[in-house]
Amino acid sequence: MGKAWLLGGVSALVTLAFCVGSANAAAAAGGDAATVETLIVTAEKRAENIQDVPLAVTAATGDALREKHIEQLQELRYLDTSVNYRVSTGSNTSAFAIRGVGTSSFSSGLEQSVSTVVDGVVLSDPSAVQTLADIDHVEILKGPQGMLFGKNASAGVISITTTDPKIGELEGIAHLSYGERNEQILQGIANIPINDDVALRVVATHNHLNGWVKDPLFGGKGVNPIDIDAVRAKLLIRPNGDLKIVLSADASYTGEFCCSQVVRTAPDPHTGVAVSDRQAGIVEGPNNYEVADGALPFGHGRIWGASAQVDYSLPAGYSLTSITGYRYSNRSNFYDADFAPFNFADVNGGRSLATNFSQELRLTSPTSQRFDYVVGLYYYSSRTRGQIGQIGYFANPTIDTSVIPAAQQVLASDAQSSDVHAKDYAVFGQGRFHFNDQLALILGGRYTRDELSLEYEESGLDHSLPLRGFYPASGFPTNSYIGFPGPYVTPCVTTAVLPARPNCFPAIHQSTSNDNFSWRATLQDDLTPDFMAYATVARGYKGPGFSALTITASNIVNNQVDQRIRPEIPTSYEIGFKSQFLEHRLLLNADVFHTTYKNFQAQVSTPTPNGFVSIVHNAGEVTTKGIEAALVAKLTPELTANLQASYVKARYGDFPGVSCYVTLANPNTGATVAQPDCTTAATATPRLAPGTINASGNRLAGSPDYQYLAGLDYERPNSFGSLTAYASANWNWQSKVSYAANGDPKQAQKAFGLLGASIGVGPADEAWRLSVYATNLLDKHWAAGISPAPTAALNPGGTIQYLSPDSFRHLGVRLDAKF
Repeated sequence: MGKAWLLGGVSALVTLAFCVGSANAAAAAGGDAATVETLIVTAEKRAENIQDVPLAVTAATGDALREKHIEQLQELRYLDTSVNYRVSTGSNTSAFAIRGVGTSSFSSGLEQSVSTVVDGVVLSDPSAVQTLADIDHVEILKGPQGMLFGKNASAGVISITTTDPKIGELEGIAHLSYGERNEQILQGIANIPINDDVALRVVATHNHLNGWVKDPLFGGKGVNPIDIDAVRAKLLIRPNGDLKIVLSADASYTGEFCCSQVVRTAPDPHTGVAVSDRQAGIVEGPNNYEVADGALPFGHGRIWGASAQVDYSLPAGYSLTSITGYRYSNRSNFYDADFAPFNFADVNGGRSLATNFSQELRLTSPTSQRFDYVVGLYYYSSRTRGQIGQIGYFANPTIDTSVIPAAQQVLASDAQSSDVHAKDYAVFGQGRFHFNDQLALILGGRYTRDELSLEYEESGLDHSLPLRGFYPASGFPTNSYIGFPGPYVTPCVTTAVLPARPNCFPAIHQSTSNDNFSWRATLQDDLTPDFMAYATVARGYKGPGFSALTITASNIVNNQVDQRIRPEIPTSYEIGFKSQFLEHRLLLNADVFHTTYKNFQAQVSTPTPNGFVSIVHNAGEVTTKGIEAALVAKLTPELTANLQASYVKARYGDFPGVSCYVTLANPNTGATVAQPDCTTAATATPRLAPGTINASGNRLAGSPDYQYLAGLDYERPNSFGSLTAYASANWNWQSKVSYAANGDPKQAQKAFGLLGASIGVGPADEAWRLSVYATNLLDKHWAAGISPAPTAALNPGGTIQYLSPDSFRHLGVRLDAKF
């Protein structure tokens, strides 16, 4: 079936190419229409025109990002229809997915399937990119990219290149925006020439957006705001034409919590959440953006890093590149997990501290020979310390009454702490053999050695009195800001509200290692100067990790805890073409792909009366296949149109052990039933415990089958005297998506589209531009994530939803100025 599907996709590509080629041949030559501009990218670690790269790559300049009002990392999904961004309870657990595949986990023992790279440095924390200020360009590489891009990248790469200083130019740039919900974006850029060989570039940014989730118990206060301050400095040193040194440092601070949720469904009207919502005047549903929490969320993020890149031109056209990077990320995110004004579990969340050091050394040959290549060495070392848990009274208020009791006898806590050390050593290379001026064979390989260790502890807290300032609803005390308030008692303590855990292991030390060879082979055929076709087969790699979360029966083998997660191995086949027609006024690229992931690393969560139990394990097999196409047309010298579409069918293969969803059977009694294929005690097997299913055949969580985008850009000089008029519009649409591996229909987001637009005016020399912009112009409320209610005792069968900043309309005005 896989081969038949792939052949069908190839036939579609050939037909599409033939039709457009025929149209090109029939078109009349001539006219003075401008051509479609193409970008220079470094997807193969050397500067190339994007149309010459035999990979599925999407790229955009920093100017294009500003035109689309793309200011945050998650908004990069609007550049490519095969890219999505999964929102979770904290920015460090939110992540990209490409072609349906990504990693979103609370565990500090896993890294991302989609690697985020900034100026050549791999980030252990992808959300360390707090703002997209002063970006030169962004590249999105789809499919396994483990040959040349450092750590992992089993599903793709988001590569961000910031703007280098300019020698000999004194320049100041300002980007100022103000919009609805008090949206403030302030960016100041200074390019300062030091002397003939040295220049400095400094960027300062402030991003603010009022909280879009409201809590009526705190006077309608908005929670979930964006509040980011960041600064970056780059120093360019060019003592001669052969040597280039770029030193970079950046720091950012966010002082607000990320990703508060609201109740989407509360099917039993007698339970605590439903009763408290009615008392607060909240109506659950897809359009709900209010929550009756008894305590305000809090969090912070402190991030900084530094890098040094040295490029040296050797004789005969060879070049040597060294990239050294260090990153530091410190985050805390805590929120009220009971979604009610009483303290059942008023503190839920965690904190993480991540550091990583990387060193890459790369030799690049000239391209004038029959055989050219890139070879290199890579070293990566990281340490990630994490803590997640809950604090509360863990009562069980299911009565229908106007006053729900708040205080219980014992305030308890449950937490897991982990400390993961990882080292990665690699040697890599890619060579291209030119049979002639048209045909080339590209072979690449990477040998990787991974070494990891885990220190894990599961602990409980026991308090006889409520925390000062903790209850009633008055927010969280500052003395608990750095973590969970102490003192810790005996690990794995059992109290009246924390049931006995017979398989509780207070402290665990475990290590794992792995050797891997990943590779890629590509045949590239430049059929004409404007038409290139390619075919690729690749074996990717994502290294091993740990499930640094709650220990369950699935982690215990022969009465021994095993938190190890096996490597994730994709095998990918891709065929595509890149073309330009009508004297470069029309660009058309398309590809068809089929990728199978062995031992896919996945997190599943089971709601319990006291809160979520989340574990990570290998999901057996995942398959993603599809077709992608992008078209850009210069309709007139002033008007450019772009259209992009993708069909991505991402499905779980063998994935046992996924928790069943629950449906309310009788609102009067609160009785619930599990999904029809849920395993019972009578049908349980060693691979399927009671209350679980095999998710084989289900859609990957968060992956829509169909997506498309359409855009128009208009630029007309001398529209108002000497002023140039600018206008653009874009439409992004996606089909229905399920956020649950078990296929829970309550966790599905219907198909929707988002409309954006801008209109502006400015002089031809671009000294300034004044614009009015709109994102989500139609004010479409949509959920960026839907999950089961985390405390099943308070909302059995219910769900919560995450609302993105772009789940609401933003109208605003922007001023761009250069001086």
